[in-house]
Amino acid sequence: SSDLTTGVETLDQHNSSISFYPNPTNGVINIKSSNNDKLTITVYNMLGEKVLFAEGYETITQNLSDFKSGIYLINISNGYNNFTERLVLK
Repeated sequence: SSDLTTGVETLDQHNSSISFYPNPTNGVINIKSSNNDKLTITVYNMLGEKVLFAEGYETITQNLSDFKSGIYLINISNGYNNFTERLVLK
């Protein structure tokens, strides 16, 4: 589901909710899980090139301010589910 006013994306399954925000962002994004899930994120540019990989438990905060402004794809996985969303970097 998507909340258009905040840009928070969520995915619910196995009593776990994953969200990332803000989107669009000026640089810093936060990825959170409601459980202590192991999260992995992969960010791709529009050419399909992997530009960032990170993993952590429950919360990941990444600073993307060194990247060029534009549209990226972010893939987020918690071990149960995978989802990919557009990420807009201002």
